[in-house]
Amino acid sequence: MNRFQLIIASLFVAMAFTSCHDDDPEINYAGDVDVAPIEFPTEDVISNTYSGNYAIVGTGDYDEATRYVLNRLTGTRYSYSPTGDYVADDVRLVFLNNESLLNLERPMVEQMKKVVDNGGYIYVHKPNSLALAFLAIAIYGDIDEAMNDLKQGMPKSRSRAESDEPMTYDSFIMGPDNR
Repeated sequence: MNRFQLIIASLFVAMAFTSCHDDDPEINYAGDVDVAPIEFPTEDVISNTYSGNYAIVGTGDYDEATRYVLNRLTGTRYSYSPTGDYVADDVRLVFLNNESLLNLERPMVEQMKKVVDNGGYIYVHKPNSLALAFLAIAIYGDIDEAMNDLKQGMPKSRSRAESDEPMTYDSFIMGPDNR
């Protein structure tokens, strides 16, 4: 037996003698300790709210999680069309779904850019990733370039957009700190 094999064999023997059968902690799966089960609420419990004013652009068709967020908003709610040209100056949060994103007109994009420039945020629900990229360029960069590219490169209908499965986010938030 060569020297290397002797060292390896010695290590195995040493480990076998120093190993202990009761190293593992004893786990009682029967549950000797009484632990109160966690009870989750069956309805929306509103404990945190936001009192700022907000706007919904478009239909306001959102999933259950976003509706829970909307339930926590106590400020004035404004509703606008994606083809509109006005957003109130006191709006600090804009909600937008994918259908509205695909139908945005330049005047509304300019108003949403103004919201972000004034320290507000835009929440986009389940956005088409290509349209979201153009909106980000418009909000944070050159609005002329973004709106021109958006009109040339986007699918013309929602059904076309859904068939290509362009949804890559559940939601996306744009704000002044994302620049």
